[in-house]
Amino acid sequence: MADNGKVRCKYGADCYQRNSAHLSKYSHPTSDDESDERRSKRGATSPSFNDRSKKRRSSRSPSRASYNLRANRSNTNNSSDSKDSPSTKTVPKQKAMIIPKTKANSLSDGPSQEKDLDFINDCFDKETRFSQRAEYKELLKEPQKFIKYKFMVEMPPDFYIFWEFCKANAKKDQKPENIFVKFGLKLVGPFDVLAGKFDDAQMYEPGDYIRHHRYYYDPPEFQTILCKDKSGVHYGYWRDVPKENESCLVARNDVDKGCEIAFVADNLFSAVINFLDKDAALTPFNRAAAALIKTALSDFAKLNDVKLDTFSIKQKARNMKVVTKTFHKAGLVVPVDKDTDVGYRSLIETDANLKKILSLLDDNPDKNDVNLVMEKLAGLITAANIAVDECDFGNSIELGIDLFCYGAPELHSTLLRLLVNGYNMIDRPQFTAIIKAHLESRERGTYLSIL
Repeated sequence: MADNGKVRCKYGADCYQRNSAHLSKYSHPTSDDESDERRSKRGATSPSFNDRSKKRRSSRSPSRASYNLRANRSNTNNSSDSKDSPSTKTVPKQKAMIIPKTKANSLSDGPSQEKDLDFINDCFDKETRFSQRAEYKELLKEPQKFIKYKFMVEMPPDFYIFWEFCKANAKKDQKPENIFVKFGLKLVGPFDVLAGKFDDAQMYEPGDYIRHHRYYYDPPEFQTILCKDKSGVHYGYWRDVPKENESCLVARNDVDKGCEIAFVADNLFSAVINFLDKDAALTPFNRAAAALIKTALSDFAKLNDVKLDTFSIKQKARNMKVVTKTFHKAGLVVPVDKDTDVGYRSLIETDANLKKILSLLDDNPDKNDVNLVMEKLAGLITAANIAVDECDFGNSIELGIDLFCYGAPELHSTLLRLLVNGYNMIDRPQFTAIIKAHLESRERGTYLSIL
């Protein structure tokens, strides 16, 4: 997308960069401009989700049975998806969220003109990089903005209140992020920004920040903020919608045991109390200290109007929106039109059958195993594409998440297409950016800091 020959900046009017090279290369439309453009495009090209869902009953398949029949036929007759499916290669390395150089169509008469344009772009890039460090330092002065731009999400209020607790309870010779170390708990991820660990760090590529403390089975909805030392246990915020921070829950996963995620709290204070009760490495030497800090957490939460008894209410409210459990058991929440039942449809295979198909990828599969799996998945992929065409976007996301949770690298390119397709259709581009960055370098293990 370009305005007056310029590439549109992904941050729009909120962009923090003010150097001349950046401004000459990128346009920065206001939110009103973007809204007007989206409305005009929508009117000219495609109806809104609600309009499509209301009209779709007349155009969608006559019944679920006929839909399943069509999907099953495609499983045996359509081989195009299997040809596009990945082999044993994983997703190729790419720079996440970096806008590529553009070449104007009018300058395509010969290689010399293309080289001249590349040279000009390189000059702009060098000038931009020259001033980026200063802008990076300036952005660090506002941690909330730094986290928003680098981690793709904003943090809920209890995150910053919890940091104030850490500062208030740290001893004179102790850093705030270390007050729970004696119990085996570390503050990580966006807490590293508040702790100043990025202040003198090198500048990283956009995808690196997204991967900072992102564990192998962390889906885009999950953002790690706490972890148990020398363990796969970690806690993080769970967002069903990237921009809805008030409805965040805190979830727990043990990467050493697999992909399953359990909700434990609706704020950090309750989450740490849960950790001290169930996961902390308590001994006779620190048990009394744990009791004291639990009391301090409760008192500070009450003083700052953070509720410690609302988790069950929030979890129940979320459970009513869940359309399917998925392999990670945390469930999937997508918009569904109650009048037309449009937004989600079940996969054409049960979880048990899907896992049986994917089990062929266990224990270092060869090329024949991979090809066989992709042949068996072709019907589900075709059905997911049909579902997207008929506005049941949740189907594509569910299949993509299930493949992600299974963890086989051979599935990365397939699940990426499914998730990008689904997330984009329900306006969750942040999750698209996160899954792209994660799959570019999906690391196992428990030491996942980029610092």
